[in-house]
Amino acid sequence: MKKRVAVQFVGHLRSFKKTFKTFRANIIDQNEKCGISIDVFIHTWDELEHTDTPGHYKIDKSRVGKPLTDKDLKWVQNNYKPKSIMIGKQQALTTKETEIAAKHNIHGKVSKNMCLTFYQSNVLREKYEQEHCF
Repeated sequence: MKKRVAVQFVGHLRSFKKTFKTFRANIIDQNEKCGISIDVFIHTWDELEHTDTPGHYKIDKSRVGKPLTDKDLKWVQNNYKPKSIMIGKQQALTTKETEIAAKHNIHGKVSKNMCLTFYQSNVLREKYEQEHCF
C-alpha cells in the first residue's frame, strides 16, 4: 500500500496562486519521488482576505471584502486537486464571546474563526479516511 500524507489548508485563500508552484515542487513532487501520495484537504472562507484583523496582522487591502469566485475555486480544484474542500462564512461573535474577548484582550472573531477552520479541515480529512477505510 502506498504511503499517504494529509496536507490540510485552512483559512483565507489570499495567496493560493502565488504559493502553488513552490508547494507543488517542494511537497507534492518531492514526496511522489519517494512513493508518498499527498492528499490535500481545504477549509476556507467565502472571501479572499480578512475584513476584521488584529493590529499586528498585515492584510492585502486589495483583497479585503472580495468574494471567493467560482473561477478561483475552479483554479484551486484543478491545481491543488483537494480530496475535499469546504467553503464557509466567517462567524460573528456572540454577545458572551465579545465580553470574554474584551476581558482577556484577545481578538475574538479572528480566534473563533481560526479555531473553526482548523476543526473543519480535520472533519474533512477524517470523513475521507472513514469513507476510504484507512
